[in-house]
Amino acid sequence: MPFQKPTEESIKKAFPEISEFSFIASGGFKGVYRARINGALEALKLINVPEVPLADVEAVRMRDELVKRVEREIEILKKCQSQYIVKLGALSPCCKDIEGRKFIAYSEEFLEGKDLWVLLRDPRTPKPSEAELKSLMKALIESIREFWQYGIIHRDIKPCNVIKTGDETRPFVLLDLGIAFSRVDTPLTHGWTPVTYRYFAP
Repeated sequence: MPFQKPTEESIKKAFPEISEFSFIASGGFKGVYRARINGALEALKLINVPEVPLADVEAVRMRDELVKRVEREIEILKKCQSQYIVKLGALSPCCKDIEGRKFIAYSEEFLEGKDLWVLLRDPRTPKPSEAELKSLMKALIESIREFWQYGIIHRDIKPCNVIKTGDETRPFVLLDLGIAFSRVDTPLTHGWTPVTYRYFAP
């Protein structure tokens, strides 16, 4: 089920600490907003937790898996120190009832820049230099190495999950661990593998 955006009025009522915000994108049950939280510019994440009948065992399992995936993503981001991995923001994870629907909300740092998917599709964007490609490779390898020390596999590294920041100290930053796989914890994969098939290794 695609993410259903609450109204601006409902979001403002649920988050009095937010002074301004605008919708960026959505995917699955998640919506992402550009928001100023307690004065700081951050990325607000809203994850819709669907109401399902308790008698529907499969729907309950999928809902619970969704919640556990969000919890896992947050825990991974708490651990990771690499400058090439997105950081958590000021809004701690919380549950909100908005327009009669349940949401998990938290924030990450807001990264100025564009993702590689947008840049690759823009004919005005010049081809990357060798130095940029080396910098991108370094960022991805460093990120993967950090995930690996915690037994984590990102599982969704793709152009739209990599931001080109324009910051020389961290020119590329990896996002979105929503479908990460853990080798040391519950795998959270039941009967299917959540992936973006275009970028899925054989």
